This record gives sequence, structure tokens and C-alpha cells, in this order.
Amino acid sequence: MAGKVRRDTEEEKKTASWMEHVIRHLKNIRMLDPVPSAIRDYVRISDTELRQNCDNLSAVLNEMCKNTAKKERLLKVVRELPENSVEDIEFIETQIGDVIFALREKCFDSEELVDARRLSDGTLRCIAVLTAVLIGEPGSMVMIEELDNGIHPVRVYKLAEQLADIGRERNIDIIITTHNAALLNAYKKDELIGVSVVYRDKERSTSKIKSFVEIDNFPAMLAAGGLGDAMIDESLLSALKQSKKAKDY
Repeated sequence: MAGKVRRDTEEEKKTASWMEHVIRHLKNIRMLDPVPSAIRDYVRISDTELRQNCDNLSAVLNEMCKNTAKKERLLKVVRELPENSVEDIEFIETQIGDVIFALREKCFDSEELVDARRLSDGTLRCIAVLTAVLIGEPGSMVMIEELDNGIHPVRVYKLAEQLADIGRERNIDIIITTHNAALLNAYKKDELIGVSVVYRDKERSTSKIKSFVEIDNFPAMLAAGGLGDAMIDESLLSALKQSKKAKDY
């Protein structure tokens, strides 16, 4: 589209430049909603562009794990999942060029290679979102729908922490959505600056987004238990309907 804009004047050149800037950033946004049932199968080994539902995760992982540092970072988080001890990630290839990934798990004194068909939904989703962040281009954005879906409650906040760390290291913006009260309660005070609340405006029947720290009485909600508790007892919803009179610095 920007290529069709006239560039005869300085103003037109500037407009075209800004359009190209916006288009470039839009192309760098990756929407992610992993579907475990779609991941549990062999995939063409050359199919390495991660799709929204992550059905080609095995091929993407096979390519990514050629980078030792990225492979080890992935394993570091996966090893903290509340399941069997994970020793390594491996790949099973067929003669016709298909591949499926597997985790080498250790249970007591024995080892077993468990392929994607037998891994839990939570494990598959966890590996998928980590992979998306590890392969993302610096300056890009990854949007993850319902991060905690199917992931053990004890580990989901640890996963969010690791994603934040990787995002900072690789200069990648990560946006996650959740309805998990336990996850929201786990956020520390200094982390709430990045939390926004999406709610429905009854008058216009449209969705609105508001930064949590811009809500008038957010300190009282934190003192009463946390953001998750405020969501459950609807004090958050009540506060959203009030306009903020002055910024609280």
C-alpha cells in the first residue's frame, strides 16, 4: 500500500515513510493461540514458519534447537513443569521428511522418550509460547491468548516471569490475556504498571481498555488482596466505571 503513495513532495515522502513504518511493525506482530490437539502429529520438516495454532510446532522446534542457547533456554523452563524430570528435547524424523518432537524424561532410574502425542496440553502450550518468543525478531510483538489455559497453576506465574525475562533480553513486547485470578494476584506491585483491564461499556456495547494503575482506588484493591480478588468480588468492575479525577503519583 505504501508503495502506491505519491512521493513527489517532502510531505508525501514523510507520509509514505510513516506508512512503511506502521506496516513493518504490523507484520512483526505474532498472534498465538496454541491448540494442543493440532500439535500432536508429525509435520513437514521444512514447515518452519510458526502458525497461530502452532500445529507445525515440531518443525519450528527442530529448526530452532539448532541454536544451542535457545534450546537450553527452552529446556530451563520446561524442566520446571510439575511433571517428570526432563533431560532433553529430541526429534523423530520419518523417511519422507516429517518430524515430531519428543521430551526425554527421567523417572527414578529409567528414561523414556515421550513424543508430542503423549505430552499434556499444558506442556505443549508452554513449549509453544516459549518457542514463539525465542524465535521472534527483536522489536517484534507476540500476543498470547489465555496464557494459563491448561498449565499447572503453580507454574503459570513462573512461565510469565520467564517470558518477561526473555522479552527484555530479546527486545520483544509480549501481551498476554488471562482470566486467572491466582496469576493476577501473583503480580508484584512494580509489575502492575504493564497490566491493563479490558471491560465492556454497557452504554455503547463496546470493549474498553484501561491501565490498572489509572483506576482511582487501585491501592485499596491491592491492600484488600490483589488484582485477582478484585476481579472476583467485582470491586474492579465497579472501580472501572468511575472516572479518575487526578493522577496519583
